[in-house]
Amino acid sequence: MEAGRRSIWIICLVWVFLGGICSLVIAEFIRNHSADEYVDYYGSDVFQNAVSVAETSLTVLRTLDRSDNAPCSAEDLEEMRGVVFAAPYLTDVGRLRDGYLVCTGIWGELAMPVKMPPRSQVVGVNAATLWKGARGIAPAGLAVDMSSFGNSVVMTAPTAFARYEDPAERLAALVLTSDASYSYQSFGDTEGLAPLLGSNSDWYRIAQRRVYSRCNDKIDVCVVATYDAPALLKTAPLDFLLVLAGGVSA
Repeated sequence: MEAGRRSIWIICLVWVFLGGICSLVIAEFIRNHSADEYVDYYGSDVFQNAVSVAETSLTVLRTLDRSDNAPCSAEDLEEMRGVVFAAPYLTDVGRLRDGYLVCTGIWGELAMPVKMPPRSQVVGVNAATLWKGARGIAPAGLAVDMSSFGNSVVMTAPTAFARYEDPAERLAALVLTSDASYSYQSFGDTEGLAPLLGSNSDWYRIAQRRVYSRCNDKIDVCVVATYDAPALLKTAPLDFLLVLAGGVSA
């Protein structure tokens, strides 16, 4: 009789344990799904913005490169001013001569041409030369990102990525080239993100770090975004207790 009761208790405890494990696994899958939706929304937003900025810069550079106007002529300056006011994400455009910035749409022909700093990168897919955070070019000593093609140069507006500069807790994003050799922009703690390029979180893998990754090969712009989801016990202790209760009632 006593042995039978002991067996029943053991069986009940086993079922409670198995029910709790199953409930925890289900809860983790639900949490992962929510975290994936969160990082996918954030990452895709950063990606679309990065692509828009790059496409705008390349379109303007190609337009200026095909222009029949003599560089820095009155007609050229008027065209560049029109481009600056019409193109989003750009703060100015200009012309280069022998490694110097000689005129811009906003400032006109410069009395003292400005020597361009050493380039940061040349992106082979579109043959654009890049400068990151260059100082001494824009007025007031502001650091600007620039790209050039031929004798034309465009300056990215500081506000182009402003809304991503202070990401929510546990979020991070890296805008980079497809070979991960150059980083256009970074937001949050991006240490270790570059090697994640090309990977995305699988729904069936239980992992704290959820990953979004996407590339546009035509303009060589990629984004890796991550969200380090907190443990279930830390985010919702009441939910954790309910999960255990679910195991007991299973």
